Amino acid sequence: MEIVKYTSDVDDLWNDFCESETDAWFWHTTHWMKYCLISSFHITSINASFLIMDQRTKEIIAVIPLFVESNDGHNEFTYGGGPTPCYIVKSSLSDKISRNIKDLIFQETNRIAVYNQVKRISINLMNELQVGSDKGSLFLLKNNYIDTRYYTSVLNLQKPDEEILLGMTKGHRSAIKSSLQSGITIVVYDRKSITAEKFQSFKDAYFQAAGKITRPLNAFELLFYFIQIGYASIFESFYEGKSQGYVYVFYYKKYAYYAMSCRSYEKEVSNSHSIQWKVIGYLRDIGIAYYELGEQSYGNTFFHPTDEKKVSISGYKRGFGGAVIPQITGEYFYSEEYFREVYLKRIKQFNESNF
Repeated sequence: MEIVKYTSDVDDLWNDFCESETDAWFWHTTHWMKYCLISSFHITSINASFLIMDQRTKEIIAVIPLFVESNDGHNEFTYGGGPTPCYIVKSSLSDKISRNIKDLIFQETNRIAVYNQVKRISINLMNELQVGSDKGSLFLLKNNYIDTRYYTSVLNLQKPDEEILLGMTKGHRSAIKSSLQSGITIVVYDRKSITAEKFQSFKDAYFQAAGKITRPLNAFELLFYFIQIGYASIFESFYEGKSQGYVYVFYYKKYAYYAMSCRSYEKEVSNSHSIQWKVIGYLRDIGIAYYELGEQSYGNTFFHPTDEKKVSISGYKRGFGGAVIPQITGEYFYSEEYFREVYLKRIKQFNESNF
């Protein structure tokens, strides 16, 4: 087995490996890797990703996405500020070889941590295609990670329209019906129909709604590219010929993710429910089985502070009837001093917001 540092020369091999492995999703590909490297104004990222190759066959047998990131002067293993996607090991290998590879991954990760003075790792153990799996919890237990899981809403699209609608709240069903009756129309822009001009309109509307440029412009160039290569689509609603809003959705294999949305500055009528109904139908038509609408917040928790706006958005997402499932995430501290600093800050924040 040979450890190979990631370079763009291995992009095709890396992505082919992800395509062939059940446990891999879009977050593991080099497409997403390149996006996360440039997606924030405030985070400095070093790409420390690596792969493991079979020296005999010269085939990839594991990929390990890994960034060293600094936001407040402390180096951490995070990924665009969020948890690092878990490594992927070739599933057809024997248990013994798989264990040896994982040992090698831990050794190399620890070496990189020491070299870069990394103080903490945050990792996501919940693969999007393992809906309902609890593999990640065992990983946390076996490796002395702290469980920082959160919850997300996932809609099963393997149902007829009537059953999906019955799973929604009465308010959501009514909003879909009334907006469509009002004359709202939805247009989908995918790899066959997206244009640079249309993507520019989406980007302009997004920044207009936010009131500022929320992320680097070259990150939006990659969002455009993801549509061009068939891993995302934009949905736009119209009322009387005027744009009302947009939704951007990722999809890869059998799973989709609601990434972002915005209202157009010309918005005149409510349209968010009808756009999502169009998204649901479109995703099902292209063979997607599950649609993740996003994180669920019910109130402040120790690891995931929230506010009234996030709670309201969560209720909106949950109203489409998806199952609320755990996303298994965990963290491990390489520094005892940093652990104390982080946890004292969290205790103070939790105490002030709850008592």
